[in-house]
Amino acid sequence: MKKVSPQEEPLKLLFYGIPGSTKTRTSATACNDERTSPVLYLEAGGNPIALRDYKNPPTILHIDALDDFNPIYEWLRSGQPKCEFSEKWGLKGRYKTLMIDQITDIQRMTMIIASGNKTTSLV
Repeated sequence: MKKVSPQEEPLKLLFYGIPGSTKTRTSATACNDERTSPVLYLEAGGNPIALRDYKNPPTILHIDALDDFNPIYEWLRSGQPKCEFSEKWGLKGRYKTLMIDQITDIQRMTMIIASGNKTTSLV
């Protein structure tokens, strides 16, 4: 553990809003700035079509299950080394920004695991 100075502190943002309110598009502007690019984008059920026209689009990984986060987390935590995991998924560069989209779907995955309910509706 180390103390981080305000200059080293990473920027942390949370975008929340109704579908179509440009959360993905706005947050992905990190792709256009050398201070925050390259971007690793994790999505769980969305359709990041808005990102296709970026000059430097993010690397997009689709999350099917909560367990999918484990290797990503370990890879990021270990300093993003070149390894079997990064080769398999075509992860290149030193990502400066991590975007996680479709938090609602990720929360649903968590509730399904916690409740044992295998349906897609948790009413």
